[in-house]
Order: sequence, then C-alpha cells, then structure tokens
Amino acid sequence: MIVLPALSGGGAERVALYLAEGLRDHGHEVILVAFDAQGPYRDDVPTGVELVDFATKDLKVGTKALRKLVEERRPDVINSHLDAVNLASIFVRLLVRPRPRVAITLHNGLERQYMGDVPDWKKKRFKMMRVFFRFADAAIGVGPGVHADMVRLLGIRKDRAFAIENPVVTPGLAARAAQPIEDPWFGPDQPPVIVAMGRLSPEKGFPMLLKAWSILEKRTDARLLILGEGSQRAELEALVDELRLDRDRVRLPGFVANPYAYLAKARLFAFSSVFEGTPLALIEALACGLPVVSTDCTYGPRTILKDGEYGRLVPVGDHDAFAAAILEALNETPKPAPPDALAPYLLETAVLRYEQVLFPQRRES
Repeated sequence: MIVLPALSGGGAERVALYLAEGLRDHGHEVILVAFDAQGPYRDDVPTGVELVDFATKDLKVGTKALRKLVEERRPDVINSHLDAVNLASIFVRLLVRPRPRVAITLHNGLERQYMGDVPDWKKKRFKMMRVFFRFADAAIGVGPGVHADMVRLLGIRKDRAFAIENPVVTPGLAARAAQPIEDPWFGPDQPPVIVAMGRLSPEKGFPMLLKAWSILEKRTDARLLILGEGSQRAELEALVDELRLDRDRVRLPGFVANPYAYLAKARLFAFSSVFEGTPLALIEALACGLPVVSTDCTYGPRTILKDGEYGRLVPVGDHDAFAAAILEALNETPKPAPPDALAPYLLETAVLRYEQVLFPQRRES
C-alpha cells in the first residue's frame, strides 16, 4: 500500500506513481491511497493499480479513513510519502493489530525546511516527527543528504535508515519526450528557449530566476518558460511586472501534462531551488539531453551533476552569477550528460532497492 496526501503536480507524487508502476511490474498487488486524489496526476495512476480516494484535505479525517482501510485490507506493508502522511501512517501502525510494516519516505532536507525562521506549525510538526518517526520500521531518504538528516536530526536508528535515489528515468520517458508540442516558441527559426519547472513555491527559488532573467533579457534573444503551478503564482506574476520584463519573452503557463516534450526541445534548463531532496526536474532535464545551470543547493544538484562536470553550479540566491552561467552555457555547444550520469535514477534500480526495504523477510529467506 502506497500512501500520499494528494495527486497534485509535485515531484513526490510523481515518485509514488513511478514506484506503483514498478512494483506492479514486479508482480506486487499495489493499492495507491490518496487523502485527496483530485489533481493533474489522477489520470496517470498506472493500469492495474487500485486507487483509493479519501476525498479529504483534513489530516485527522484522512488518518481515521486510513486506519479503517488498513484494518479491512491488512496490507503487508505501507510505504507513505511526505511528512504529514508519514505521521498518519505511523499513528495507524501503532493503533491497528496486526501491525503492518511501515516504511516512510522523506523527500526534502530537514534543516532548511523545519529549522531557523519557519512558521510555528512547522516547528510543531518537526517536534512530532522527532517523537513518532522512530516508530517506523524503515525510513527512506531520497538521497544521501536526506538520509543523513534523518539520522542526525530525527534520531532514526541507522539500521532503519536507508538512502534510495528517486526513480526518474522510466521506460516511457524517451517516448514522451519525442512527442510534438503545439507552442509557437518551439517552431522553426525561433530563438532559444530556457525552461525551468517545478511547483511555484518559495523553495524553488523562482524569484531569483526572474531577477537573473532581468539581466539576461538585455543580453540574449532567448525566451524563458517556467512550467508548474503553485501558491507563489501571484507573487511571481507581480515580480514580472515589477522588473518590467517583456511578457512576450517570459511565460508561466502553469502545469503541463508532458513536460518532457518541452525539455527535449529547449536549449537550456535553469534550476533555481533553495533546497531539495533529490530534484526530479534536474535529472529529467539531463535525461532529455539538456544542458543545465543549477544552484548548488542542499541536497542533490552537486551529486547529480558530479561536482559540476555535467552542468554548471552556482551559489544559492546569487542572481548575477546565475545569469552569467546561463549566458556562458548559451554560448557553448550543447553537450549531453553521459548515460552513466543517469544510472542511479533508473526506475528498475529504485524498485529493487525499495523491495529490499519493504520486504526484508524475502531477502533473508
């Protein structure tokens, strides 16, 4: 049973869907549970995977529904994603009999997300995580940085903590990247397009990207396309006007069902995040053969780009350096990353590792 809060257009949700597909292909019966299954990924639930929708945004209501479902279906293992639902899964584990194995997956670095100048609700949640995450049978961090945070900041036992890179490179990615798109920016004899994508939220660093673009707009004929939707849209639209950016050269079209087709036809990928876990978008850009310029944020980009060998790394928040790096990359001949760069992020690799964690008794037998 895979549990997540929603099927909105985020990276963690995409990972859960990929895992459901991969585990199904390995012969497992997979139940995908969403507290609220409304969202752009609802239609992407793999064939043969049962979807259970609690149709609620209320965590308490969803937790009660999850307890009832677990008591009825008695799954061998629960793999939950994202912190609120991770807490819910652990609460259910402590309440039901027999207890299912629970493996929680953490998708972001903890220090930047929960420590320092953060809202009170985040501080309260982090305290709960410190108390209850230790009751998980296994905790999976999406990369070595998140894994280290789990052990250091949450006190999770090392023998229950695992690092598994996100499954990003799926069998269907190349076919989706090759699909045509109806967008005049990608027609013949058009200026180059720089693509960025992700949830429009503070951790993605899009204000810095727009400030960098205000410099680049005067020095290149390229265009900027930011794919994604989120709570920061109004702020970003206002910043476009405040910086007096040319609306004919910068667009925020929202969520797109097939971003790979855009990546494959773009000239450059700009990754501006403030913090991450293992950034799917960065790996997807490499898989589509796209040169990248990335912030050197925690965690992920430095590892993925092999200390800058596969793309430029720029200090977080430095829009001047980001603009300079993009301009340098635009003036160079594109050079795709080698296949070895993508090997750790293959779906099959991740599914095999997840099976070892979810079903340890099979490994021992």
